[in-house]
Parts: sequence; C-alpha cells; structure tokens
Amino acid sequence: MAPNGTIKNNKAVGSKSSGTKRPASGAEVKFSRKRQKTKAKANTKDMPEQAQKPEKPWAVDPDQIFRFMDLPGELRNQIYEMAAEWSKICFPHTWPKSPKKKSRRSFHPTSDGDDDDDRYPPPKPLPYISLTQTCSLIRTEFRPLWLSTHRFPLFVLDGYLKVFFPPLRKPGPIKVEISSLISHEPVNALPILAGFSQAFYPTPPTITPEKLRKRMISYHDPAGTLRLYITKDSLADTDMLRLLKFKIRFPNYTITPISSHPLNVPDDTITTLSTLINHSNPTWLRWIKRNVVKQVRIGCAPVWSATEQVRVVVKERYAPRWMKLFSPEPSPHRSLVEVLGLGEEVLGWKVNFGVDYS
Repeated sequence: MAPNGTIKNNKAVGSKSSGTKRPASGAEVKFSRKRQKTKAKANTKDMPEQAQKPEKPWAVDPDQIFRFMDLPGELRNQIYEMAAEWSKICFPHTWPKSPKKKSRRSFHPTSDGDDDDDRYPPPKPLPYISLTQTCSLIRTEFRPLWLSTHRFPLFVLDGYLKVFFPPLRKPGPIKVEISSLISHEPVNALPILAGFSQAFYPTPPTITPEKLRKRMISYHDPAGTLRLYITKDSLADTDMLRLLKFKIRFPNYTITPISSHPLNVPDDTITTLSTLINHSNPTWLRWIKRNVVKQVRIGCAPVWSATEQVRVVVKERYAPRWMKLFSPEPSPHRSLVEVLGLGEEVLGWKVNFGVDYS
C-alpha cells in the first residue's frame, strides 16, 4: 500500500492540463491550441458559369446532335473530299460467299463442321455509307463523289449495279420493233399487233415517275469512276452484259480494271477487259441496246484449250442458221466477228457464238 504523502501529491489531470506534456525534467510543455489557417475558399457566387465548371475533353457535347447543315458550303465540300479520299484508300475487299454444304454430322469431338465459314473474313461495311443515308441534300452532295471511290470484283457487279444504279424507265408510247441481223432497221409492228396487244401485254411495264427520275439522276455522276478488282477466280465464268449495258447508259463513266497481282492476272488480260468494256462499234452497241445479246461470258474456254475466249450468246430469234449448227462454218463466223469489231487483232481473245433457246 502506498504511503499517504504519495497519494496526496498525485493530482488528477484536468481539462487545463490535458494539452500539456510532462517531460523527464518535470517542466510542463504546452502545445498551441490554435488550428492552422486553411486557404480561403473562392466565392463561386461571383464567378461566371464557364469558370465554375471544369473543362470537358469534348469541344462539343457528344449527346447533342451536330448541326452539320449549318456549316458553310466550302467547309462541307472539304469534309466530303476528305471522306472520299479516305474511302478510296481504305475501301474493303469483297469476298465470295462461302458455299453452305450439308454434310453428315461428324462423330469426332475435334470436328465442328465450320471450316467453310472461316474461309473468308466477315464482310466490312462500306466506309461513310451512313453519310449517304442522312438526308436528301447530303445524299445529293456526297453520293456522286462517294460512288467514284468504289472497287468491286466482277462476281458482285450484277447486284452492285442493280442496287446503286437502278434502271429508270422513261414514260412514253410502247413500241414493238422487229429487226433482222442483215438490215438492222426497226419496223414498228404495233398497228399489226393491235388486236393482240392485250393478250401479249396484260399489264403495262413499270414506269418511273418523272419527279423520282430527276431525284435519282441527281444521285449519280455521269462522269464518275468505277474500279474493277480482277482476280483469277473472277475470270473463270463471268457474264459481262450488265456491265456493258451500264457503260452504254453512262458513256462518260471511267471503268478501270485493276489486277490483284501481276502474276495472278497479267497485263494483257487487263488490256483486253478494258478494250471489251470500252468497245464502241455501232453494230455491237445496237445489239446490246436491242437485247439481241443474251450473255457475254469471258473465260469460257474448253478444258483442253488454254486460250482465253469471249462467248457471245444470242437469242434464238435473232441467231442465223449457221450459228445453230454444231460445227458452224468458219467464213460466216469470221465475217460476223469483223462486223462486230471483235477481231482477235483488236480484242486479243478469240470470240465464239452461242444460241439461247430459253
């Protein structure tokens, strides 16, 4: 038990001595109770709103609609040119569709049967195609320039031309013409077939309204460009008739075949394709306009022949008798080739004829 004197000398720590520290020497050290001064807060009431809000990383709020049509016309044209240049450089490749083969289910655990689907990469969207689907004014300003950046292989041209260059039928009287391969002079046979017109033509052909025709024409550049991506596989058996009709419809359009690789497609083949596309023989153009020609197929050479050929398929009612024979005579064949201007010295390939009996 501690002595009484010792207990009396011990004092309770009060509120006044709570902030003191007793060192070993016995002297009391007092700490300052004053708090450190903090920096004065800025009075945001007197500050403008731009200074109160922190700067955003976006110059324009991405949640708001950008008013593109409020820009000056010169600035819009520069944006169109930049988009067209980038589209021409980075235009994606178009691959053929993988054939879907129905095979029996394999019992091997490692086989999943999806090898054909992985043969080609998935298709990519056309660059800046959404800009052509915004409004009518932007489509009129940008679409003609955008179409000149396209590059497609031959096996997709039929679908491409049908979608982007649909046929426009002019309103006018219906004429039934009968022509021959010798005279090529059309004869109006409508008065003769007046009594049978209802039987042959129960419904009139589809006619595009004039207002729609003018709007569709504004979406095209009559002097545009189209690049053809030529591969060896696309030359195997391809019908060029729709492309030739497109060239007749747009005579000032520049169609340029581009080889995928010089070893794959030689320069002579590119020259022949360019000559066939731009062939301007009057008789040849008349045959295509009047639907005398049913198909113009390239690369249809027999297996035992290594020479490239162009096979012109003619409708049965226009085909002469010698063309329907199994082994036609060489003299009329040679004369018809000269009339059409498709000689081997001009085209570089042999030209054969066939008959469509459908």
